[in-house]
Amino acid sequence: QTMKSPVLLALVLQALLYGTSAQNLTASKQVWKIGGLAIRGATDFVNRWSPTFADYLNQEVSPLFNPPLTFESIPLNFSSTFLRVEHGTIDFVFTNPSAFSCLESEFDVSAIVTLRNLRRGIELTKFGGIVFTRENNTEINTIADLRGKIVEAVSISGLGAAQMQWRLLTENGLDLMTDPAQVRFSFNQKKIVHDVRRGDVDVGFVRTDMIETMDANGETSESYFKVINKQNITIDGNAFPFRISTILYPEWSLGALPQVMGEDYRVAEEVAKALMRVNSTMTSALAAGYSTWQAPISYMTLRAMQEALGWIQFNSTSNKWKCMRSDDLYEAIICPSGYYKLKRDVVDAQCGLLGSEYQCPSGYKCLCRPCRKADEVEVVHEGNRSFSCQKMGICASSEQLAKTNLFITDNLERNQNLTYKLHVVCRIFAFVLYFDS
Repeated sequence: QTMKSPVLLALVLQALLYGTSAQNLTASKQVWKIGGLAIRGATDFVNRWSPTFADYLNQEVSPLFNPPLTFESIPLNFSSTFLRVEHGTIDFVFTNPSAFSCLESEFDVSAIVTLRNLRRGIELTKFGGIVFTRENNTEINTIADLRGKIVEAVSISGLGAAQMQWRLLTENGLDLMTDPAQVRFSFNQKKIVHDVRRGDVDVGFVRTDMIETMDANGETSESYFKVINKQNITIDGNAFPFRISTILYPEWSLGALPQVMGEDYRVAEEVAKALMRVNSTMTSALAAGYSTWQAPISYMTLRAMQEALGWIQFNSTSNKWKCMRSDDLYEAIICPSGYYKLKRDVVDAQCGLLGSEYQCPSGYKCLCRPCRKADEVEVVHEGNRSFSCQKMGICASSEQLAKTNLFITDNLERNQNLTYKLHVVCRIFAFVLYFDS
């Protein structure tokens, strides 16, 4: 008995040590909310991600605190993600890298882990986008061939099935808002694949591995499609395993809001450590189809892409960066330099005026060249509204005493008084525009 006492004492001390260590962790509240971007709907998000963000964290992290914590997982859309973060009604946010980059810039959200996704048995921390058409489409072989075509993307704020390809177009001298005859947003990447296959649209944008996964599931065949601007890319010394048109961008991350990273930093710390202990055989990983999590990687490539597209802009009044919002498609339209957005009613009617081929399908949203090349300030004569008067040039002519109407538009929509100088010369009323802004 005397010989066993030191061993028993050591075991008791060890238990007390670990028990005390766990019970010494405290937090400012008990309930912690993790909001996640539900790109496939709320039910799918709950089924796939609650096993990680609720069940697993409640099992692994909750008992470390006194009193124990409760983790809740909440499905969100793009709009509610930004609202929830802005008002601090969630504590952590799981979202696509483009949205995360915006949240980081606008609200100081900090990435605590990056997802190691599992695609066909391969762990990946980065992904890309593809531009594809039907294999037998001989008219489309390069990015330049997208001019005048019908293109389908997932949404204007989608990353792997919209913004990555949009950036690729700008790098090749095109723009999504000015060069395709029509851009359709289907809000479902599988629809894009099927629409291209049927010939309803000319070109589709989806994330890497989408077509390969659908092929493996018997939903389509890779042989039906060809990839435009196909790249040979390596990652971690190995060839990227899927067909790809764009560069690679980082995978999704879990971010902590500023209030978590202050006095409650231990909560964020324990959440990160627990997630990095996940392995691909666990229920949580199997439900969502990933492998594990790792320390966050850089998201600067996303920020560079957003700045290049104008998706994030600096507001000199608030002295803050702000991303475009996508809940109102018209407001999310970004025109390239030298182009200006048409009025909302014109944009809404534009596709319908082009003929039945461009009618927007039910459940989709569509844009047909919503930006027009123009000067900052346009002056047009009532007799020819499609012609913009040139500075120092004759804008209109009229007989004496006859009435002439000119229409002046400030395409920058500045909230300030502008001065326009109109001059009459000789016996012809010649209107020449000078303006001070």
